[in-house]
Amino acid sequence: MSSDGQPTDHAALVRTIQSVWATELGSPAAPDDDFFTAGGTSLAAARIVGAMREQGIDTAFTVLMRHSTPARFAAAILAGDGAARLSLPHLEDGDTPPVTVQQETIWFLEQLRPDNIAYQNLAVIDLPERVDRMRLADALAALAARHSLLRTSFPVRRGRPVLLERPDPVVHLDTADLSASDPAERNRWIRDLGRQRFDLTEAGALRWTLAELGDGRQALILVEHHFLHDGWSLGRLMNELAHVYRTGSSAGLPALLHRYADYAAWQRMWLHTDDAAASRKFWAELLADPVEPLRLGDDARRPAEFSFTGDTYHDRLPAAVVAAADSYARSQRTTSFVVLMAAFAAVIGGVSRNPDFNLGSMMRNRRVPGTEDILGMFVNTIALPVRGWPTRTMRDLTAELSEVLTRGLDHQEIPFPSVARELRGGRDGSRNPHFQVCFSMNDYPDLRPAWGPGKRASLRFPSNGGAKFDLDVVLVPDPQGYGTLWRFCTPLLTAEQVRGLATVFHAAVRALTGAPDTPISVVLGDVLPGAPR
Repeated sequence: MSSDGQPTDHAALVRTIQSVWATELGSPAAPDDDFFTAGGTSLAAARIVGAMREQGIDTAFTVLMRHSTPARFAAAILAGDGAARLSLPHLEDGDTPPVTVQQETIWFLEQLRPDNIAYQNLAVIDLPERVDRMRLADALAALAARHSLLRTSFPVRRGRPVLLERPDPVVHLDTADLSASDPAERNRWIRDLGRQRFDLTEAGALRWTLAELGDGRQALILVEHHFLHDGWSLGRLMNELAHVYRTGSSAGLPALLHRYADYAAWQRMWLHTDDAAASRKFWAELLADPVEPLRLGDDARRPAEFSFTGDTYHDRLPAAVVAAADSYARSQRTTSFVVLMAAFAAVIGGVSRNPDFNLGSMMRNRRVPGTEDILGMFVNTIALPVRGWPTRTMRDLTAELSEVLTRGLDHQEIPFPSVARELRGGRDGSRNPHFQVCFSMNDYPDLRPAWGPGKRASLRFPSNGGAKFDLDVVLVPDPQGYGTLWRFCTPLLTAEQVRGLATVFHAAVRALTGAPDTPISVVLGDVLPGAPR
């Protein structure tokens, strides 16, 4: 072992990796077995990296993606591949750094539209057993004491918001009796709860409600401002809450060596480095060619200023679709997410009749040591160029997206607003000027917190009536495959149109993976009548 606890023996590290892989992938792994051909997915990679960190081996998702056998992965770890170029500082108590660029962007959008509730996350946790309210309140207070961001307010100083940590936990836990409500009334009540605005100058930008549903059933409803939230943070929060409630203590949870304010200070320093300039250049050059905006629905209904109003269509990928994506991903040594993204891009291109466009997505942005276990808004938006898809094949498009995403992982720290300033094109208040459709996946290893032995809660994500983009599709993995959230802007799209898009997407995945060397437009002609050929 080295002085920092990292292993130094290649053979021993290979054996450790093999053991972790066997657990997470469900089968033994030889030193030269390939992660992708063994059925590795983005979700499995996140679990492997997490399991290795628990054993004191500091590595990153990006290292596994580039070095996909146990032997090569071990060599890369020992060579220090993926090490951060800057480490997080430790701020003094009482320091008030500016919010992160991600937070400031949201703040700016909410200043433009004070009625914007698109950046408030609404989640319902269906509990597997009844909980005690006081014990639950104690667990929530323990988490607020553990995570400084949960007791942070965001007052404005000199024209911009800052992070002001409060010493005492602030917990908003209400109760509601919905047992006499019918499902439609209950859904309206939950939706309205998710629409209540936060005062960000007060600490505790999240609200909990313990709801009685009847027949002894309970649900815990969380409304959380995006200043505190990304998909990874939600997974951590849910699982830590279940742990503290179950055990009565935060003992056993990872030690927090940093807090979100440290990351905010780090980001502002890093943005002035050569490393940041290289990342900015990477994305700016990738997106240098301007493209026409996507038009998915009735563009005549588009308001002059984007409304941020919308709804959500909930769907599941059929087992046959998941099997087709998984099988094709193994054959191409990539992840199922990339395959699904390529098929989705083809469908969006066909519906909009745009041969060239940009597709939005999200990157987790937790490579810097110390960020993995912190709650907060880390995720960064990216844009991926999709060019000339009608004459391309599924094999070509999958390979290109896989390559761009892999290279992009090395530049995931740069906030997209920093890149957008380098791109051609003026402001368009009616839409996001650089991409209008987003396709992402929540890659937290398990969003089903364990409240007891064999007792896992389930999460669902009702709409609160907000929308960030024209269309925003999020894959939510679970043991049965993938749930999908189709969040859409209601002035432009209807639920019926989005349901039709989801159906076409299912068919396109199977058709395109079944004919990977046929031009995409030809394959889509049988799936999506009227698509350009």
